[in-house]
Amino acid sequence: VYGMLGNHEGFPWDQFDANKIGNNGGESQWILDQTADYWKQWFTSESFNSFKQKAVYSQLHPGTNLRIIALNPFVLMVSNGFLWGNQSDPLGNLEWLERELKKSEDKKESVLIIGHVPPAFAPMNPHWAERFSNLVERYANTVSYTHLT
Repeated sequence: VYGMLGNHEGFPWDQFDANKIGNNGGESQWILDQTADYWKQWFTSESFNSFKQKAVYSQLHPGTNLRIIALNPFVLMVSNGFLWGNQSDPLGNLEWLERELKKSEDKKESVLIIGHVPPAFAPMNPHWAERFSNLVERYANTVSYTHLT
């Protein structure tokens, strides 16, 4: 089982203070803490920690060379008022994704990217969507599939 948050997990919808999670704590941290604890049985320890810090994780499917990379939907939404000052790459998720894709390419792994909000979805940050699309294109021989619904 590989899960991912949706943009309606908290209330009000689409609102998630990415500047106050992980080591910074804050009002949005409860979403990550409770979800990570619930999903802990399916996480590796590295994925568990990554999810609690940034709501992302990367995990090799056991017995295969398939890597599951899950993205954080909250940092993509233009309707997230907490991000109006930083919509380029909140939490450094695109930098993290690029590092994960590079490691997978070097190891000859196949990658499945999962998430809740598709890049072409209207309320998504267009700058983020363009950078994401460029990464998927750059690593087209590594990214086997994206499931962003």
